[in-house]
Amino acid sequence: MKFLHSVKILAILPFLYLMGCDAVQGDAVPVGPAGNANVMSYTLSVPPSAWTELGAAGTPGHMYSALVDTFSVLTSDIASSGMVLVYRIRSDIFQTVYIPLPCEDAEAGFTRRWEFLYAPGRIGFTVMHDDDNTLHPTATENFKIVLATSFNGKRAEKLEQMEYEEAMAALGVE
Repeated sequence: MKFLHSVKILAILPFLYLMGCDAVQGDAVPVGPAGNANVMSYTLSVPPSAWTELGAAGTPGHMYSALVDTFSVLTSDIASSGMVLVYRIRSDIFQTVYIPLPCEDAEAGFTRRWEFLYAPGRIGFTVMHDDDNTLHPTATENFKIVLATSFNGKRAEKLEQMEYEEAMAALGVE
């Protein structure tokens, strides 16, 4: 019994010592911008010269692809358990529109499908026409990439179906 009493006293001593310490006030630091620290957003511009033809025109699966293999912010943690949202940016003199990928747009009698794929440190884009005669992108294509760490799969599925502004509001990003 005497031993247990001694152990209790020894266990309490460090706590009592800490209670007698004075806290040292550190230097104040500026407050960072408002937002969600788990969500990062980037804009990538893919020039016409970055697109590579895959397959031959007129054959099934003919497409163009562009790979950005220096996208180090897309970590293995994000690739395996986070969330990657990609939007194609379309702008004119009146507005900027963010179109979630994958997407399709109709143009002059064919449908064009835009998709993305990713791996740690890399992100790629593909464009394919449904008539197997995909045209080479002739203008710089801009994409908004939104990365989030440690994300719940069901919530990510809902976000993937939202428009850009709605998804950013749900994520707490301005």
